[in-house]
Amino acid sequence: MLCEEWSLVNHQPTTITVVPLRCHCWHCDECRPIRTAQLVAEAKMGNPTLFITLTSRNPGHGSPDEAAVRLAPAWREARRLHLKKHGRGSLPFLAVFERTKKGWPHMHIVARAKWVSAVWLSNLMLRLLDSPEVDVTAIHEKSKVAAYVTKYISKNPERFEGTKRYWRSLDYLNPPDPDDPPARNRGACWEIHPCDWETLARSYALGDLWLRWNGKQATITQWRPP
Repeated sequence: MLCEEWSLVNHQPTTITVVPLRCHCWHCDECRPIRTAQLVAEAKMGNPTLFITLTSRNPGHGSPDEAAVRLAPAWREARRLHLKKHGRGSLPFLAVFERTKKGWPHMHIVARAKWVSAVWLSNLMLRLLDSPEVDVTAIHEKSKVAAYVTKYISKNPERFEGTKRYWRSLDYLNPPDPDDPPARNRGACWEIHPCDWETLARSYALGDLWLRWNGKQATITQWRPP
């Protein structure tokens, strides 16, 4: 099933809403910008205070995929040691892989912590990966968060074989406010139809029904505006 070839339909007493069924694949030209925007928003929502970059240099053997598979657990070990010393919750993070021009993995990390020593992290990466190239930058202005996230996090999230494209700790995003209204259960009201959404929307809009277009969403109502 390709992106937008099928449709999602929501039936309400006086309204029918039709939207395209998306594939949500990073390789899809339609869905990639949406997935990227969601990733950027998530990175900002964590209110990071540090930018960390880990680089896996070519050790003379292995492949970029193998280097990425080694880099991910190396970061997990660094975080484990940091938490052991500074306490639980001292290093929430979101990490994203990027491929360098030579094809080797970069790991860009936005984190919320008082500080992580670049010297300590470099020595650890040297011991674990023979790759001491690290950068740790503190965020002093909130305006720089958006600039950094846009430049690096959304640049080209890459999925190496055997790794995730990005991941975060469970405590990176702030917990929801208990006073916020509960999210609506949208899934129970939507139906899947094997038809593209524009054709399906027009098929519903017969007789006196009113069809409205709003981006990639169609709404059909049983009344006309005055």
